[in-house]
Amino acid sequence: MVPATRQLALADLTLTMVQGDQITDDIVVAVADMYAETFKNPPWNFTWVQYQATPDDERSATHFVRTLVGYGSTLFLAHDPQGRLVGCLILLTLNEAALTGMLSDLAEHSDAKPGEMYFAVFGILPDAQRIGLGETFMRNGLRHGGDSVPYHLRTQADAKGMVRLSEHVAGMRVHKTRLVTQGGSTYTRRYYRRDVR
Repeated sequence: MVPATRQLALADLTLTMVQGDQITDDIVVAVADMYAETFKNPPWNFTWVQYQATPDDERSATHFVRTLVGYGSTLFLAHDPQGRLVGCLILLTLNEAALTGMLSDLAEHSDAKPGEMYFAVFGILPDAQRIGLGETFMRNGLRHGGDSVPYHLRTQADAKGMVRLSEHVAGMRVHKTRLVTQGGSTYTRRYYRRDVR
């Protein structure tokens, strides 16, 4: 991944939406690499085994992204002027496979149901953060799903940007909070919900 030489501006970015057959394996790998780079930073400090594992290894970011895409996701992508992927939102219309698979805790703690929308993952590289990209992704996701379905999101309580987006931009409210232990760390996970408008 080539680092940027300066802080980007929102106007510098090209935004696209892809879904279904438009989501190629090259896009999946690019998104996974970008997520691996993004989530190694605070507040997550999470290291995927992305570069030490095969792409189908369940511990890899590629497997994670491929699984979410397999559930029928829509991807909102942001590229810088050099074509480097700097941000992505994976928005998912929930289905039984997702709610009984990777996202079973969402069904349990957020009362999520098939047909409802889930902001699965926001990832924005550090040089594209704090320029309005997260808010742009959130608003595009809300427009895509419309007001006739509930929306869900889960995040760490100390992920201040996601908390702000969830509460102030999307109008979501905390549905449930619980302590989660993962990879030797314990943190507070918030489950957000926005009901039909």
